[in-house]
Amino acid sequence: HIQIARTTGVSDSQIEALSAGDITSEVWSNQEKALLAFVDEVIAGPELSDLAFDNARRCFSDQALVEVVTMQGFYYSLARIATVFRVDLEHSSRGDAQGTQERSAEHGFWNSACLEDFDDCRHTG
Repeated sequence: HIQIARTTGVSDSQIEALSAGDITSEVWSNQEKALLAFVDEVIAGPELSDLAFDNARRCFSDQALVEVVTMQGFYYSLARIATVFRVDLEHSSRGDAQGTQERSAEHGFWNSACLEDFDDCRHTG
C-alpha cells in the first residue's frame, strides 16, 4: 500500500504517521484529521461519537461520508474473504495460476471431493 500511497500524493511524513497510528499529527489538514477520525471510529464501530461524526459532517457532505463508509465496508469484506479463504496475495497477484490451483486443492477448494459435497446440500423442501 505504501507505493500506491506515494503514487497518489501521500507524503513520506504522512505514511510514517499512518504507520504509527497517528491520525492527529500536524502532517494532516483539519479536513484530513476529521476524515481519519471518522474512518477510525467506523472501523472500531458500529457507532461513532458525536464529535467524530459532527467534525466529519462539517468537512464533507453526507453523500461523501456514505461513500467513505461504503468503501470501508467493501475493503473490510475483501479483507475478510481473503483471510477466510487463505488467499495468498503474493502469489495470486503475480498471476501464479498453477500455485493458486495447488493451494486451492490443498485447502479443499474446487476439487472433485468438494464438488461432490454440493449433492448433499441441495434443498429438498
